[in-house]
Amino acid sequence: MFYGFFRGIGAIRVSILMTIVSQGLRVLLAYSFAPIRGFSGVCWAIVIGWLLSDLLGFCMYKRIMGLKIGT
Repeated sequence: MFYGFFRGIGAIRVSILMTIVSQGLRVLLAYSFAPIRGFSGVCWAIVIGWLLSDLLGFCMYKRIMGLKIGT
């Protein structure tokens, strides 16, 4: 949801940053979890990567909307 929101308001850089964070985290976590948990570790890496990216999106949303409301 946040990816589309940021693209829609013209904050393309935020959307790109979220994509990079999400992809990077999922790859790093998958490489970290796979030797320990196997396929389920990769599945958890995907879930955790999305959640952390969404958390970043929420924080950016609050920051951007706070700046727009305050002006």
